[in-house]
Amino acid sequence: MKRENWLFKVIMVIVITSLVITVAGCQPAEPKPSNGDTSISVPPSTSKSDPTGEPTCQWGEAQEVSTWDDGGYFLPKEWIERYTKGLLGQQRFYDFILSPSFARGITEDSRLCQTCLPIMGGGPQVSPKNGEFYIHPDDQARLDQGEQLESVRVLWFGHVPSLEKEHGQLVNANGESPQSDWIAFRFRIVNVFYGRLPRLIILPSGGLSLIKIRAAERSLFGLELP
Repeated sequence: MKRENWLFKVIMVIVITSLVITVAGCQPAEPKPSNGDTSISVPPSTSKSDPTGEPTCQWGEAQEVSTWDDGGYFLPKEWIERYTKGLLGQQRFYDFILSPSFARGITEDSRLCQTCLPIMGGGPQVSPKNGEFYIHPDDQARLDQGEQLESVRVLWFGHVPSLEKEHGQLVNANGESPQSDWIAFRFRIVNVFYGRLPRLIILPSGGLSLIKIRAAERSLFGLELP
């Protein structure tokens, strides 16, 4: 009888020990500490693109130029000689600055032979895309105060890598390349019409219309504003 009790106790000890080992093995492993900081941080995204993948410009990042600046606009290298001699056709210039808009589906109004583009005020609150136009922030501030300006400055933004992929290397009249991935052409528009929906009008180019360095852009654009 004593022998049976002894065997029963031995068997119970073995069973209990096995259960303890099994339960301990099922416990989740504790995470290993990492150099004094156990938290996982995700760095903020530094991507400069919108949800569609198009590159965007941070305001102030673009190299701003006008036809009055030394060297003038940055244009395809093969056009520069004609540009400096005042022989660059207006339609070719339009094709350059409007190519991103046409790629997005903007079309010409065949009835009026003109292209109309949306436009809004510029500033740090916006992230321009390739080929977009914005009203200069200083002029927009005056418009917001109710002034009816006789002329309005407008900025056109161009993404240099995208433009060079389509048109080839960009240089100005001095043979200099852009110093940034973004350029902004500054225009002063004198054809301003109030009491309408805001939009930029690309005026039809005449057969002899030319783009010249240090020349006014009076015949290029019209601007409609509220």
